[in-house]
This record gives sequence, structure tokens and C-alpha cells, in this order.
Amino acid sequence: MVEEEHMICPVCDTMLDKDCNNCPTCGLTRSLIEAEMEEEGEIAPDVGEVVANIDQSMIEEDEEDIFDFVKKFRKPVWEDEEGHQLTEEDVQATEEEIRSVEEISDEIVVFECPLCAAEVGEDETECPNCGAIFEEEDLEVRWEEEFEKVKVGLAEIRNSPISSKALKKMVRDAVNSKKNGDLDTAVDTVIEANEIYGQLEEYLLMLDRSKKNLKKMKDLGMDYHDYVERLKQSKNMVDSGRVEDGLELSSSILADLSKRI
Repeated sequence: MVEEEHMICPVCDTMLDKDCNNCPTCGLTRSLIEAEMEEEGEIAPDVGEVVANIDQSMIEEDEEDIFDFVKKFRKPVWEDEEGHQLTEEDVQATEEEIRSVEEISDEIVVFECPLCAAEVGEDETECPNCGAIFEEEDLEVRWEEEFEKVKVGLAEIRNSPISSKALKKMVRDAVNSKKNGDLDTAVDTVIEANEIYGQLEEYLLMLDRSKKNLKKMKDLGMDYHDYVERLKQSKNMVDSGRVEDGLELSSSILADLSKRI
């Protein structure tokens, strides 16, 4: 085997001749170089000789371990995944690339698709997973649209036989949320109020049809009082805010009346 003619200074990584007495770049003595190489099992020098050859002006008074002292001045050695040594330029380039990726990642905003819960980029108009189409929406515009709808609904309910108390409360809550700067909650609440108004409209239609059927039963001399009581019960549910329950009961009443006539 051919003996290597060079070695690397463990402090500054300078290429040294095998027979040099000290590093021309950092001044590290040969004994100390060999002491550092001992960690890799290459050389086993006399520790006393190493200590004697170190410039005492470089050692702090409280320094206990000479090898720890040397490591403070030693340049780090980087390796890739395959164990190949990297230059400082390689490492700097990699760090810059990582910083660039991190900066880009910080700028990327994602949201959750409301249909399939997949992550979607802020600027995406279509979900890459389920294909759902997204439309940009201005909350202020949505508020104005929904609030106008619910105002019309309140006016119509006011002249009906059912109470608008529950609907009014939801509208007040929406308005208060907007005043407090919580536009998201305000829009969500007024949308829900419009959904309730839609259910109330459906209930009013069923109530009207049920009354017409009851009149027919009365004209035919049929007993209709039980249906009247059930309709009163459904109205009480709606007036107390249990709109879905009242709607379900009135639907059942209408179905029974349709079978009787």
C-alpha cells in the first residue's frame, strides 16, 4: 500500500505535507494535529508531548480539556447522505436554497376544501382532489345581499299568523356581530336567518293548504277537531323557535288530510 503523502489540518482544513512540523495557516503543531487524528484511530501520540507543544498563550486559565479547547477552533466538517465531504461553498449554497424554500413556504396560504377537506392553495379556483369550483366573494357584498333578503322576509312574516320573534333575534345577533367587527360571524348568522325564513315560508304554505282541507272536511260534515289541535301544536313549535319540528309536524298533518279527502 502506498503511504499517503498529505494530511488535513483538523483546525483549518489546510492540506499539509506528511512531514510538516506545524500548520502554516493556523500554526497548530504537529503533535496536536496527531492528537486530533488519534480520535479516528490513526495515531496514538503521547498526550504529555501534545500539551507541551501547545502555545500556552492560547489556553484559558480555566481550560481543563485540551482537546475541547482545540475543537473550539476547529472548522466543522459537513458530509452528504452518502458520506462525501462537502465544501463550505456547498453548504452555503444549500443553506441559501433552504432559506428560499422556507420563504416561499411562509408566503403560501392554503385553506380546506369545504367538500372533501383537501388542502387547496389560496389562489386555486378548483379543488385538485374533488374538482369543486371556488368563487371569490367579498364579505361586505355578501352581507348586503343577505341582509336585504332577510329584511324582506321579516316584513312578510310580520303580516303572517306566525311569530317572527326568533327570526328577529337572529337578525339582531347578526347586526351586533357586524358592529363589533366580526363580519364573518355576521354573514354566517344572516345566512342562517335566511334559511330559517325559507323554512317559515314553507310552513306558511303548508298551513294554508291544511286550512283549506279542514274547511272541506267541515263542509262535508267530517270530524276535523283533532287536526286543528295538531296544527295549533305545530304553530306553537314554530313560534317558540322550533321551526324544523313545527315544519315536520305540519307536513305530517297535511299528508293525513290529503288521505282523508
